[in-house]
Amino acid sequence: MRKDGLFLAPGDPALNVALNEAMKSTLSMTRVFAAGIAPRIQPALVEQFVRIPLTKHSHDLLGRLDIATDEDLVVDLKTSNRKKNQGDVDRSDQLTFYEAAFEFETGRSCKGAALEVIVQTKTPSIQTLHRVGGERDRQILLAKINTMLTGLKSGVFLPAAPGAWCCSPKYCGYFGSCPFVDSERKAAAEAAFAS
Repeated sequence: MRKDGLFLAPGDPALNVALNEAMKSTLSMTRVFAAGIAPRIQPALVEQFVRIPLTKHSHDLLGRLDIATDEDLVVDLKTSNRKKNQGDVDRSDQLTFYEAAFEFETGRSCKGAALEVIVQTKTPSIQTLHRVGGERDRQILLAKINTMLTGLKSGVFLPAAPGAWCCSPKYCGYFGSCPFVDSERKAAAEAAFAS
């Protein structure tokens, strides 16, 4: 198990401390979800796997909707150490995909998306952000997907967006040697790692 970037071997006393902290945090967040989020949602789909065929490419889009409600809204559940902002939701390719996946799976129009965030502070809290994506959002997402698949086919790999969760030494084994890691990316990774 890793904690703060260090490997904790079986038998290491710090491993039990880390596991106990994780258990307490999980139980606390579960209570917050059960009391504050679950009663407001009437699910129609839960953990629904969706495959959208792409006719111009050899790949399909695969995804799993956390929740779709009986009011035709998609809900994404997150945990975070800090609050999100409305821009995070409005620019979310993930929520755009979920809205499109809902429509593909059900044949009904999606009425929007909600991001339900359990903010892991000393006293966990709930943050709910809403958005209604449009056709332009889907066109942009499809253009990104087409560009990514074309690049993949020709062996061209674009860098992650600055600040992306995957662009860090914790999640990318190539971070130290990546030609796209500039001072901004390094500072963002260090700031994320410190929090």
